[in-house]
Amino acid sequence: MSRMRALISSLNYGNRFVSVFRLLLGILFLYSGFMKLLNPYAFAGIIGQYNILPDVLAPYAALLVPCMELVAGGLLLLGFRIRAASFLLFFMMIAFSIAIAINLIRGASFHCGCLELGWLGIDESISLKLILRNIVILGLLWLIFNARKHPLSLESLIEREKLSHI
Repeated sequence: MSRMRALISSLNYGNRFVSVFRLLLGILFLYSGFMKLLNPYAFAGIIGQYNILPDVLAPYAALLVPCMELVAGGLLLLGFRIRAASFLLFFMMIAFSIAIAINLIRGASFHCGCLELGWLGIDESISLKLILRNIVILGLLWLIFNARKHPLSLESLIEREKLSHI
């Protein structure tokens, strides 16, 4: 039991595992945003399939969402403004999960346009499995947001530099 408490304490404080999760999610969201920006018209079509936003807003969302993913993913990867980036991605993932759930309830079936991982053989059709995957990502983002320290980050480097001048 004490080992479990030590692990939880270590994760809350921030350790290399949290840094690895941060780096992996940074890469994932950079990739996702980049792939969506390669064909914003197709992504706008996917957004339209959700039938949540008015059709006139889909093209704007098709540009805004990937740009937000690129910025937040880049910040996570660099380890700068980590709390802000993980906060933004956390609420984006909640919104995506709600949109998927609404369409599952409606009985809709289509490619979600989520992380663009189809080339890895990962099915990204809207499903309960996709919501569960999002819950795992939400948990990792929550862990990153709550970590007090982030080794292997620009923030850590800046903090060490400031402390060296004291």
